[in-house]
Amino acid sequence: MYREKLRMNKTLKYLLFLLGISSIFSCRKDTAKATHNLEYPMQFTIQTGANPVLTHVYSWNVASNWDNFLVQNNLTAEQVTAIKPVSLHITTIFNTPINYDFIEEAKVKIYNPQDITYKLPIGEIYNIPNNKVEDFYLIPGLAEIKEFVSIPSFKIDLNLRYREIIRTNTDHRLFIKFDVFTQ
Repeated sequence: MYREKLRMNKTLKYLLFLLGISSIFSCRKDTAKATHNLEYPMQFTIQTGANPVLTHVYSWNVASNWDNFLVQNNLTAEQVTAIKPVSLHITTIFNTPINYDFIEEAKVKIYNPQDITYKLPIGEIYNIPNNKVEDFYLIPGLAEIKEFVSIPSFKIDLNLRYREIIRTNTDHRLFIKFDVFTQ
């Protein structure tokens, strides 16, 4: 019995050792670095009286300027391996201080205007009030969005849910920045 326990203990140690070695070699840090950026600013107005029960959708048709981007950076479409969201934030038009605690939830989606059934989330946040006056940052998603940016125009939807009834009209900008990875 003692020998069986010893043998099982050695086998268990050996299996744990193999598991550790395989995990070390299978986990590699992604070393790809973005070589270019694409940035798209979009303006919108939060209206007085906006209801906190509803989700408010702000939608834009965005010209991708894909061909111009490729020409300006001396690239071909085949050289671009991936495009991923890196930064999404909302700010006021003239950078006037504002507390965004009135926003409970925000989601940003990208899609092809010819296929509105497939909307890919590229950023979101469930806001916890912090009483700070600052820009409103969303957490970028891991989505690969080259298929949308490489067409002449794509659509962006910003879905906002508010905590309270909005008391004043305010003008804002949503800035979306994408990292472009090339070979």
